[in-house]
Amino acid sequence: MQLDLKERYKRKVKEATRTEPPFLDSFRCQGKYRREFDDYFDNDLGGQHRSRRNRESLSIIKYIFTPNYVKYEGVRPINIYLLRVLYFLMFIGVGVQTWGTIINHQGPWDHTKAVAYCVWAAYPTLSIFGLIKPLRWLPIVIFMIFYKTLWVIVVAYPLWRAGALAGSPAEEMAHVFIGAPFIILIVPWIYVFKNYVMWSKPKVSQ
Repeated sequence: MQLDLKERYKRKVKEATRTEPPFLDSFRCQGKYRREFDDYFDNDLGGQHRSRRNRESLSIIKYIFTPNYVKYEGVRPINIYLLRVLYFLMFIGVGVQTWGTIINHQGPWDHTKAVAYCVWAAYPTLSIFGLIKPLRWLPIVIFMIFYKTLWVIVVAYPLWRAGALAGSPAEEMAHVFIGAPFIILIVPWIYVFKNYVMWSKPKVSQ
């Protein structure tokens, strides 16, 4: 009888799927077989669907954390995705604001302050190309990490250690720059070492 019940509901579900998709919800809520159908759907079909979704989720997680030698030269896809997000935030968060300041500035520039604004306008603008080629434009990410981390060590840390950072002109910038060292975590350093540090040996023609 249980087999007949399952076969009957399989047939009804198939017919409903072909004719009217909302039928499934109405059928679950109506009729004298509501309890039997719900038990079958939850324990059999529902279990199959959950199992398939779980396998798909695990497959996606495995893919993004596995080095991809075909598309990304051995870099994990998760690093590629995070780098693209970083390049986008660099342009939107720094580039747009800095270009607005440069364009709307009036009067002569202080030459030292102008250097900072030109740097802040240059590398975020170049980060647009990083959206297309994330690995090729890693040097600007390394540059950003280096100069911001250096500033935190040279400027912010001594002020903080002396208890003078809070309320100082450097406090606001310190809050922005303090996150730079954490960007280290999304950089594929093995790729950087192989491509920007090690000298590749020239191929000898046969």
